[in-house]
Amino acid sequence: MKKIIQAGTLALAAVLLLSGCSASSESSVDTEEIKAYMESIYGENQEITSGSYDESLAADCTNGTFVGILENGVLSYKGIPYAESPTGELRWKAPVLAGEDDGVYEAYYFGPSPIQTEWPSETGSYYTQSEDCLTLNIWTSDKSQSEGKAVMVFFHGGSYGWGGTSDPIYDGQNFVEEYDDVILVTVEYRTGIMGFIDFSSVEGGEEYEESGNLGLLDCICALAWIQENIEAFGGDPDNVTIFGESAGGGIVSLIPLVESADGLYNRVIAQSGSIALTYSTEECQTLTEMLLEESGATCMEDLLALSEEELMELNETLNDYNNFPERDGVVLPDNLYEAYENISPDVEMLIGTNADECRYWINEMGYYIDGIDGFLIYKIGMPMLYNANTSEFSEEDLEYAEAFMASQTEEDIWNVTEFYN
Repeated sequence: MKKIIQAGTLALAAVLLLSGCSASSESSVDTEEIKAYMESIYGENQEITSGSYDESLAADCTNGTFVGILENGVLSYKGIPYAESPTGELRWKAPVLAGEDDGVYEAYYFGPSPIQTEWPSETGSYYTQSEDCLTLNIWTSDKSQSEGKAVMVFFHGGSYGWGGTSDPIYDGQNFVEEYDDVILVTVEYRTGIMGFIDFSSVEGGEEYEESGNLGLLDCICALAWIQENIEAFGGDPDNVTIFGESAGGGIVSLIPLVESADGLYNRVIAQSGSIALTYSTEECQTLTEMLLEESGATCMEDLLALSEEELMELNETLNDYNNFPERDGVVLPDNLYEAYENISPDVEMLIGTNADECRYWINEMGYYIDGIDGFLIYKIGMPMLYNANTSEFSEEDLEYAEAFMASQTEEDIWNVTEFYN
């Protein structure tokens, strides 16, 4: 429910009001059990100053030597910073590649999740959160000592407002045990009001012209770090595949349109995410206006003075209204489809969508509604969503939509579901 609102309509919110249902922070899953597990895996990587560490588990990188953990033939390195901390003067600024460092550091624990609202289907949201979240994780098999392994870099989903690499479904242990000739990397990036917000209408905002796409730029910065350092883990920087699902699928679809990413990857796998889910500068202003109103800020100086705790509280109010990446004419072009005609033919792409993708929302609505079966809300809400969306279509696009719907033979709710699939 929360994420569908972001997609451009309040139709489903109307269903809640009409049905008299109340939003609930509780869900059909045991959130306390999830929280307890996420708390149990949290830790903070420390600098190793005694000099006593197993060098066979260490990788020498530009910003330090990182010591991993060997388990069942797989070496894991977690919570490696790829950029400077995006705090203080760097808050809402483009990421800065991590500087040189000759220290030795543990790489045992995931870095913090980006700031977000806790949500049952986003397990990473129950991990410790922080502004200082720009880290990545690497898994490589100890069984295969050959150099020049293929590198796969994964960007998680979460509607650009949720998600974290600490989520157990993103753990690379089993993947690399099965495919010991591949190095897997997962990347943390800024989300929500920290990663995708436009400040062009705010006093002082001219110095933050890239703020609408910071999460996307974070991912590109991580790829730059990988180019410089993946050989230390046995990887081939000239054989990098980027892949992602949902928002992550959108990110890897957008990266080919950003010039600074040229040469940082070879292949793209986009799963259930595309360039379609982006916002214009005008559409981005709603979140900006809400942030100013809720915070009482009138200029960038006021916003920069907010504490991390205040930002987390603001996010609780605003997380439902997250922006998608912005067609700002700065990081991304205004016309993404036209720009796609000019991307390098050397980039190989695999694009697809999960079967029955939209039925995911049945579960999400069950999380959101107190005492109501999620399917009931889905059955009422999806046709409303379809009507709200198609009312804004061009005549040509509406003809395509109506022709598709006329070709379907199932019950109306599943016809609408297949349209969104």
